[in-house]
Amino acid sequence: MKIFLLSILSVIGIGSSFYVSEHVFDVFIQDQTTRPIELYLFRNEGTFDLATGVSIDDNTFTAEAGHSITAGDIVCFQDSIFIMQTTVLNVNVNEITIDSPFDYAFKQGAGCAYGTPNIAVDGSLTPQIFAVSPARLNKGVDWDITRMIVAITDDDPMDDGKFGGIPALTNGITVRVTDSFHYNLFNVKRNADFRLTAYDVSYLDATLGPDGLYSIGVRKSFGGQDKYGVVLRLKSETKDKFQLIVRDDLSALNEMYVKIQGHFVDY
Repeated sequence: MKIFLLSILSVIGIGSSFYVSEHVFDVFIQDQTTRPIELYLFRNEGTFDLATGVSIDDNTFTAEAGHSITAGDIVCFQDSIFIMQTTVLNVNVNEITIDSPFDYAFKQGAGCAYGTPNIAVDGSLTPQIFAVSPARLNKGVDWDITRMIVAITDDDPMDDGKFGGIPALTNGITVRVTDSFHYNLFNVKRNADFRLTAYDVSYLDATLGPDGLYSIGVRKSFGGQDKYGVVLRLKSETKDKFQLIVRDDLSALNEMYVKIQGHFVDY
């Protein structure tokens, strides 16, 4: 890549001419090396504490009594500058088996949250909020969100006039960021709205999809001058959140999942 630098050589009098020379420099773009993040949005259905600490590579943990964790839930562990999400495979009272080994030795009493990542729920009477946040991490530990990925599967064929394989929504799903105030990013009522806001949309026919299901995939990019041009920064200090709000009945869908991708901020 080359970058052009215009330098002013001289100015003559008031309102005079500018004499400009052009210099060309070679610039090498290097990817940053801060820790990446890839996290599900999930509906928070409760919090729990670890009854005992865990070690790296453990694939079970013991939760304090009183939780309502079930198989299929996402559990989210946050401590200091570390975060880990994993899916619950089995629950034996307070002994929980997960699908990924621990990559950090979370301590006894570490605060954790759990809930469903499947957005195919009924939000027509009570809005359902799916979110992710660095709020439990240390002050000054922030994220830059660069991308959002959507995956929907359904028994019925899909087209731009539907939402997944069900009729277009009345209220639509709203994606927003909350920090010291709330601001909505976009609203989607039908698959065509995904195309309008993200452009990167692909359908998969039932003959190719999982278990004979139809599917749609969406990639919404934020960072990059050819995209939004800005990343979405979530700060732990102000308990910022990335949210998706459901205000229609999506329960007829087979599944709907959303992930966000990005990286820790290196100050």
